[in-house]
Amino acid sequence: MIDAMGHGLDAPLRKRLIPLAITGSVVLAGVGVHSAFATPSADAVISQVYGGGGNSGATLTNDFIELANAGSGSLDLSGYTIQYLSGNPGPTTKWQATPLTGSLAGNGRYLIQEAAGTGGTTALPTPDATGNINMSATTGTVALVQGTDPLTCLTAADCLADSRIKDLVGFGTAVVFKGSGQALGASNTQSVFRKTLIDTEDNATDFTSGDPTPHNSGDESTGDGSEPSPTPTPTPPANAVSAKIHDIQGTTRISPLAGKDVKDVTGIVIGVRSTSASKGFWMQDPNADNDPRTSEGIFVYTSSAPTVKVGDSLTSSPG
Repeated sequence: MIDAMGHGLDAPLRKRLIPLAITGSVVLAGVGVHSAFATPSADAVISQVYGGGGNSGATLTNDFIELANAGSGSLDLSGYTIQYLSGNPGPTTKWQATPLTGSLAGNGRYLIQEAAGTGGTTALPTPDATGNINMSATTGTVALVQGTDPLTCLTAADCLADSRIKDLVGFGTAVVFKGSGQALGASNTQSVFRKTLIDTEDNATDFTSGDPTPHNSGDESTGDGSEPSPTPTPTPPANAVSAKIHDIQGTTRISPLAGKDVKDVTGIVIGVRSTSASKGFWMQDPNADNDPRTSEGIFVYTSSAPTVKVGDSLTSSPG
């Protein structure tokens, strides 16, 4: 249930139906969360990098790289590789490559498992591709490459000029990175991951750090290869109105759908607030209308810490 400030939605589950009703005016909740409601990347980006697998203090046994797709179309990964370069390469340093197979589904994830350490207690979810690259926990560069030949670039400028590189993430003190700086915060117990799937081509801006949360193409994330338990699908009221976020926001301070139940509201999670009295998340519809007066973003109040994460694709139902 959403109040006049866009709050009040019952707690949702990732990639499941979520209950939603409009009971008052709705603010342009995306403002201040991300700049100007930028358009998500059309397809694959590197969404998470973790090199601390099996190291001291680590729970997970393996390093991993996760890909994500913010677009609706599937990307064939045949002929692609994920490649790794040490953080401070010398003249003879070589890129290491892991070949990819299969495809990255629209709005989906893809998990590449790399080398195991001697520690850790929890296996990754079933990987979509497997390699044996032993990545550093604190510094390095990972690239998604259209091709199987190892890259040869050893500087940021040279890698930027290589058209085979679809995405690149430099973390820690890596000399090869995109934008103004590297993704910071990687460690034995922390991965670096995208704040949203909107790629501004700046690793320092686009990434943050936190507990590693690997997801594979089957949306497994429990670490034991099992699927999450299914959630019952709520039944919409007969009078529910199909709507998009811009329909709810409208062109004035008061929502044109105030007081009505709505359904089929779709969006991608672009930010999560797990602290403060106003817990919830922001979601954004990547398919904007042509009216600059209507917002494509909305804040969803959950009362308790949200169970969604950035990049999740949601569809709402009335509640």
